[in-house]
Formats: sequence, C-alpha cells, structure tokens
Amino acid sequence: MKTISDSLSHKISWQGRKFRIYKHRAAGSWRTYFRIKGTLYHCTLETPLKAAAVERALNEIIKPALNGATPRQVEQPEPVVIPGTFGAVVELYKTLALIDPHSVRANYHAAWRILSAGQVKPLERYSDAPLTLLTPQLAEAYQIKMIRAAEASAEPNTTARREARLRAQRTSKSTIQQAKSLFARRGRFVERYQEAGITIPDCVLLFRDFKADGTNRSKRYVRPGDQVIAETFAQVDALKAIDADAWLMFWLAVGTGMRRGELANAAGEHFRTIADRLHVVGGIGKDGEQIVIPVQKRTQDVLIAEKLLVAGAIRPGLIFAGSEDRRHYKIPLALNDWLTSMGWSGQKKMHDLRAYIGSKLYERNPRAAMLFLRHKNLSVTEQYYSHHAARAQVDDVI
Repeated sequence: MKTISDSLSHKISWQGRKFRIYKHRAAGSWRTYFRIKGTLYHCTLETPLKAAAVERALNEIIKPALNGATPRQVEQPEPVVIPGTFGAVVELYKTLALIDPHSVRANYHAAWRILSAGQVKPLERYSDAPLTLLTPQLAEAYQIKMIRAAEASAEPNTTARREARLRAQRTSKSTIQQAKSLFARRGRFVERYQEAGITIPDCVLLFRDFKADGTNRSKRYVRPGDQVIAETFAQVDALKAIDADAWLMFWLAVGTGMRRGELANAAGEHFRTIADRLHVVGGIGKDGEQIVIPVQKRTQDVLIAEKLLVAGAIRPGLIFAGSEDRRHYKIPLALNDWLTSMGWSGQKKMHDLRAYIGSKLYERNPRAAMLFLRHKNLSVTEQYYSHHAARAQVDDVI
C-alpha cells in the first residue's frame, strides 16, 4: 500500500460506505471508528504511519464487518473525540443534510464567510478552524461590518444610505441564517455531530440562537416599467452574441418563471410536449417539490426557431453545460449585467424576471399566477406580485 502522508484524519471509502481514522493528538495513535447496524467498531494502532492504520482498518475490521463476518477486534465504544473544527462539521453536514447539494454548499460557504470576515489574520482553510470562533458576537460583528461597508459605498444622501443599510441588513441576515443551518434543531445536527464524536462548544449553540436584525427579504419584487421591458425584448438577441447561455437563461426564465437554482439544474428530459404545448415536468423546486408548469408559447417558439426543441423534445442532459459554479453563478451574473445595462434596477434581477411574468399573469387571473409560480397559497402571490396589477386597477377606476 502506498504510504499516506501524516495528518490528523483520513477518510476511507469501501463498498459505498465512508469511514474515518483519526489521530489522537496526545497519544499519537491512530484510531479507526465507524458504525454498522448501530454497532461502533473501533481499533487503536500505536504507529506514526497513517498507511499502517488504514491497512489494519480495512483488513481487520471494515472488510470482515461488511462481508458479514465478526470483526477480529470489536471494542466497547470508547469516547471518540474529534477536535471541534469547522472542517469536521462540514464533512459530516455534507452527508447528513437532506437538501440539494448546491444548498449544502451555500450554507457552509455562508458560515465560512462569517468566520473569515471576523479574523484579523485571514484563515487559509476551514478544515482546521476551531468551532470556538463561531460565537453570537461574531455574527453580530459580521452584520455590523456589512452594514457599514454598504453605507460607505452608497451615494452621500440620507435616502441612499438608508436603502443601502436595509439591503445590507437583509443580505447579512440571510447569510447568518444560512450559516446557522449547519446546526439547525430541525435536523438534530448538533446531536448527530456529538454522536459522531465531534465536540460542539456552547458558543456554537449561542451562535445558532442569534437573532440578526432586518427582514428576511424585500417587501416586493420589482418589475421595471413597460418601456424598459419592451426595449429588453427588442434587444435580447444582442445578448446572444455576448453569452448564448445567458440569452437562453433569459428566455427560460420568462417562459417558465423558474428560479435561478432551478434553471441551473434544468435538464432536457424535464421538458415534455403535451398537446402541442411544452411543459416542464421534472426537476426539484422549492421545498423539494417536483416542478410541473406549462411553458409560455413565446419561449416555446424561440426554442423551436433555434432548433433547441426538435420533434417536441430537448436533448437530454443539463440545459446549461459546465461546472456548478458556471451554471449557478457565472451565467446568471452575465444575464444580470446585461439586464442592468437595459435599465433593470432591482437587486435580484433573476427574480425580477419571475416577478415580470408573475405580475402579468396576476393581471389576468390571480389563481393562474399562483399555480404557475408554484406558491402554496394565493396570499403569497398577492403579497409579492400583485402590486403592479393593483396599481393598474386603481388607475382604471380613477
């Protein structure tokens, strides 16, 4: 077996299961631990060589246990303690969190941003960052820092500074809430980390309970004026020459009302033609529900004209190729930049596209808008997407 360089821990994969060996700092011995059907198997090897510990773990414990034999060495569970590091939590969180992998990544990256922002000397990697750094004071300092930075970059007038402050409150609160998801009560994450031997200091529990200032989101999503929208559709082919993927994301956004993450994960097999009308039937939306919606005919016509929709079907596989970073961030950023150049001034332009189609539908049929936007009830649609239609009704009455 190839010698493995010495470090504090090492993961082993065998027959689809994951195990770990951990080096006790004080004793300098390697320990292997894992659970099979509720039984904790554990061995200790007095050696400075990780390779020897890995080999013994595989040959004496892991292979026999998974193949149905009684392991040569089964000890009573000892208090196996993993140093309380952010990296140890993240590795276990990736396997425990039953949500979209992109959301998992966003949550622990949010916690890492908070950790990094609070250090005088930048942290090089999160694997060794102690959990004792995660405190409610850190979260509070992060929010204050984001608010002050936003105010400093705003126009030097009261209104602009106030809007910048409120916006920074919302975004920083959202980041803090994402970070707190790693220790959410609902998933019993703290208890499950402790069951795996990771020490969770009390300050992390206080961090989880910290209440950030600000609302979770803006009161309303904004669709620009009719003139800006008309100019956007008139000039959208220019975007195709700049970034063809951003151009396609624009048409799918206005044609389906799908959110940014849903578009990034969309696949050709999710699109089906039913009675000459293209539908999205597949993919996971908000709250883990399957997406089932008709596609606006104008978008369907564009897909046919571009030969992306052939014989009622789109080629299988991801609509947007490339890395996760490109699909979730770079393509939407290119679209956002172009929309900004067209006069779209909202903070969440990808959602403003959804607001546009949602408000247009609401003007005709509120319930149809609710179903198309996949809201759980009509009150959500009324709260966030009805203001344009309501304003038009008032004008008509007057």
